[in-house]
Amino acid sequence: MLWQSIQPAIIILSVGLAAAILIGVIKTAVYLPRKLIRTQDEASAKDEAAIIKEMFGKLNRLEVRIESLETIIVESQRKPR
Repeated sequence: MLWQSIQPAIIILSVGLAAAILIGVIKTAVYLPRKLIRTQDEASAKDEAAIIKEMFGKLNRLEVRIESLETIIVESQRKPR
């Protein structure tokens, strides 16, 4: 008799527990790939930023060299031959 009164509560508890586990698995299955993609995007963005900084530095050095060459050309044209 006690078993019959407890049985519906056990069934409801079991269904609720199964639903909670299922929801947790689904949330993990959705969240984990998003987190991995976000992590890869952040790493990719950092790599891109480093490449851009390197290119910027090289372009600045190139600009200085071009200005030096322009100065040499202008000065060589000013001197009488």
